[in-house]
Amino acid sequence: MWDILGWLGGGLSVTEILTDYPELSSEDIKAALQFAYQFKDKVTEGSYSSTRTSRAESMPKDSSALVNKLWNYCNILRDDGLSYGDYVEQLTFLLFLKMAHERTQPPYNQPSIVPEEYDWPSLVELDGIPLEHHYRRTVEILGKEPGMLRAIFQKAQNKIQDPAKLKRLIADLIDKESWSTLDADVKGDIYEGLLQKTRKT
Repeated sequence: MWDILGWLGGGLSVTEILTDYPELSSEDIKAALQFAYQFKDKVTEGSYSSTRTSRAESMPKDSSALVNKLWNYCNILRDDGLSYGDYVEQLTFLLFLKMAHERTQPPYNQPSIVPEEYDWPSLVELDGIPLEHHYRRTVEILGKEPGMLRAIFQKAQNKIQDPAKLKRLIADLIDKESWSTLDADVKGDIYEGLLQKTRKT
C-alpha cells in the first residue's frame, strides 16, 4: 500500500506501475488511492481495524522508537489544542510530500507529481510565519489538483498553528528520516502504533 502511494507520488503512472510490477492489479492501485482518500476520516472516527492491534503491539523496536518519537511530539502539540486524529492527519500530508520528494532523488530520479512551488523543499527552506502561511496554502492548492493529489488533500487544512512547532515537525522529525527506504511493513507499523495510541486515549 505505502509503496504504491510512494510510486504514484514519485510520478509513475498507473500503467507504468502495472508494467513494472505485474503481480499488482488495477484494483490494488484503486485500493491504495481509496485508502489515501479515506484515511483522514478513519483516524478521526477511530475506525481503523481493531484486528491489527496485536500487530502494532508487537512491532519491531525500530518502528516502536519512531512511534514513540512521533507520539511524544504529539503530546507537545496537544497543548495547542491539536487532537490526536488531527496530528495523524497532518503527518499523512507531510509524509506524503516528503516521500514524493524522495522519489525525485537518486536512485529513483522520477519526476515529481507535486508542483515545484509546493513540494517538500519549499517547506524545509522556510521558517516562522512564512512557513505556516506556505504550508496552509500548499494543502489548499494541492486539494484542488487533479487525481491522487486531490484524493489526499481534498478539504485539507493546516491544524498546526504554531510556526515553531510546525518547523520542528518538518525539519527534526520528518526530514531527517528517509521514509522511502523503510519497509512498507515498518511504515504500516508506525501508523498502526499511532492509531492504537489514539484509541487508548
